[in-house]
Parts: sequence; structure tokens; C-alpha cells
Amino acid sequence: MSRIGKRAVAIPSGVTANIDGKTLSVKGPKGTLDMGLSDLIEYTLEDGEISVKPANDTRAARNHWGMQRTMVSNLVEGVTEGSTVSVTVRRRRARSSSFSSATRMMSISMCRKASK
Repeated sequence: MSRIGKRAVAIPSGVTANIDGKTLSVKGPKGTLDMGLSDLIEYTLEDGEISVKPANDTRAARNHWGMQRTMVSNLVEGVTEGSTVSVTVRRRRARSSSFSSATRMMSISMCRKASK
């Protein structure tokens, strides 16, 4: 049993969800997102929540259960809050490269002399 899959995904105010065939569409203030639905999972939309349950008792269906619920949750979060990416840039200390370049130049010239 999936602990994550057991919880229904709440649909906040200002967000609409629609299950049309094999597609789940979620529309909110930040835009619209769509997701293709898996045949192994049953999706139900009722009382302002989206529930996800395995369609049968196979191992594959149980494996997909929690992941599909998380993907539905990410759709709802994406249309309400959007997405942000934070990047941290770290600068490395500059090393003295004169020794290493001189060593490389010496080894290159030695290889050229040896190959002639």
C-alpha cells in the first residue's frame, strides 16, 4: 500500500481540474497543465479532490500508484504557485597555472621530438 497514493490531492480555489478520456487538465492562475493518464491507475475527481487508486492488484499498478499521485499534485502546484529554480554559483580560487602549463609544454615538445 502506498502511503503517498492514499492521500487525495486537494484542488484549491481558483483551480479547475478536468478528466477527459486519457488526459488530466488542470487550469489555474499561472496557466494550464496537462498530463496523460496511465491505464494502471484509476483517477476520480470529486468534492474538490483528485483521488488516485490502482486499477488492479498487480505489482506494476501498485508501483505506479504513489508516483502518479505525486505527478497530479505537481500539476496542481504548478498552476497555483508556478516553478522556481535557484542556482548557486561558487567561484574557485585561481591557481597558479604557470607551472602546469610549462610542464604540459615540456611534455608536448618531448613527445614531438620522440615521434620524429
